[in-house]
Amino acid sequence: MNRLRYSFRAAGPLCGTPTLGPDGTCYVGGRDGHLYAVSPEGKPRWTVPTDGPIEAAPCFHPEGQV
Repeated sequence: MNRLRYSFRAAGPLCGTPTLGPDGTCYVGGRDGHLYAVSPEGKPRWTVPTDGPIEAAPCFHPEGQV
């Protein structure tokens, strides 16, 4: 059975598929031009502005960069 583990409020609509990092951090892009990182407990870790909306799933470089 699926259940909501936490909710997260972003500055605008989120789009694309979220990506989970090796430590459980959730990374998701927004139409508001930001990339969000959210801890496994649902706490914001960081937000990075981008040059425009992110409409695809974030991916990882082999060295760990998102």
